[in-house]
Amino acid sequence: MADERGAIDAAILESIAGRYRTDEHVKQVRLTLGDVEGRQRLTITLDPDRYPDHVLKARIEVQWYRNDGFNAYYVETHAEGGTWQCRWDRQRNLHNEREHFHPPPDATDAVDTEYPEDYRDVLSAVRIVIRNRIAALWERHP
Repeated sequence: MADERGAIDAAILESIAGRYRTDEHVKQVRLTLGDVEGRQRLTITLDPDRYPDHVLKARIEVQWYRNDGFNAYYVETHAEGGTWQCRWDRQRNLHNEREHFHPPPDATDAVDTEYPEDYRDVLSAVRIVIRNRIAALWERHP
């Protein structure tokens, strides 16, 4: 199957970066554009102080395309060496419909889903999932 993602939408990534720069849960926002080898993305490093000690780091990586496709990947790295991750996608593929979600804890399998059309609404939904995840981690924290 040909890559149908298209070109990166730099304007949308810049807008998303601006929104996350004002988020109290964020430690660093890094926008990498101009890389022709597919590494054009927004990387959002979340503040480790917002997590229990066993979560060493957490990040969100976002790619948004001019054809309104996207992927948003969330991953936590744990002290015992494991990870907890999930991914939201709107892209053509062989395994699911264009809009799908790779649920935690390993983001391997995918389930079909529907996302809002506006990128701001999509990222708001991602933020809610992550904040709920952080709250759940603290509820289980001894």
